[in-house]
Amino acid sequence: MIRKIGIFLLLLLVSSCGTKNWEDKYKYVAHKGWSKEAYIYSKLPKPPIEEESITKGFIEEERKEILKKLVKKPPVPLKTPDKILRILVLPWVDKDGNLHTQQYIFVKVEEGKWILGNYLLKEEEITKEINPLEEYPS
Repeated sequence: MIRKIGIFLLLLLVSSCGTKNWEDKYKYVAHKGWSKEAYIYSKLPKPPIEEESITKGFIEEERKEILKKLVKKPPVPLKTPDKILRILVLPWVDKDGNLHTQQYIFVKVEEGKWILGNYLLKEEEITKEINPLEEYPS
């Protein structure tokens, strides 16, 4: 009995795939209003138009004017990012027996500085050297 049901289900499965019309799914569908002539016309080289050269010149002039205005503006002050220290707190159990999972705590160590360019920074701030500790003569 189980064998007959298995054969019946197998035949049902195979026959259900056979009735599907696969041509509709993979058939190329052209856009409405699109024809072979329109495709050929779109691929033909277009003759140059004088208006395009006029607008290109106008765009270049506008671009140059904007660049001149940008150059004349004073420099904008920038703020360096704050120095932030990330501290990892490992899992721990409090006195009540509650388990606290690991977490990060972020601490601001140093406030960011305002700068107007490299010329405002002192040379000591640009290049920091680490010197080893020296022993005092006894």
